[in-house]
Amino acid sequence: MPTDEITVMLVDDHHLVRLGFRRMLEDEPGLRVVGEASDGHEAVELAAKLKPAVIVMDFALPSMKRRGGHADDPERCAGGCDF
Repeated sequence: MPTDEITVMLVDDHHLVRLGFRRMLEDEPGLRVVGEASDGHEAVELAAKLKPAVIVMDFALPSMKRRGGHADDPERCAGGCDF
């Protein structure tokens, strides 16, 4: 993997949304989509395995709302989020 390449993981419960983002991002030089997840729990496991530089994530995932994972809770944002 080239050092100037930015790896991206996509997380959304809608396959067509992930597909749209993938197509847009793959057209950009220097970006590579390395994985996709359809829920928050899958995303956590996949992110630990793939270690992408960027995660494009729907923060309104149904599975995360039930478990209390919300974008407005910085304590739950791994790596520190700037809200």
